[in-house]
Amino acid sequence: RDRMARLHALVGAHYRQHQPAAFYAETLGISVTHLNRVSRSGAGKSFQQLLTDRLMTEARRNLVFSLLSVQQIAYDLGYADPAYFSRTFLRATGETPGAFRKRERSQPGSSISS
Repeated sequence: RDRMARLHALVGAHYRQHQPAAFYAETLGISVTHLNRVSRSGAGKSFQQLLTDRLMTEARRNLVFSLLSVQQIAYDLGYADPAYFSRTFLRATGETPGAFRKRERSQPGSSISS
């Protein structure tokens, strides 16, 4: 539990930097294999999925509550290529960032959920 809490704190502090799993494992003093075990037991998903979910949660929040362009949101989240961000978002959510923004903004009282 303590490692999972520390992992969540590290992800929260560094997710925009797109650090490799080895960075997080080394910071926690564990192997990458053990990092994935900690993530799977604590969150029910691989470390990479945990990190992607954190990025996509922030992306959804920005798409709904900011006036930033999709390109600027991609850059702010550490993506060097906005097209790659859009593909990742599509894969994670089933819709493009622009379609998500349009749909969410057209629904009064909509909330952001993972």
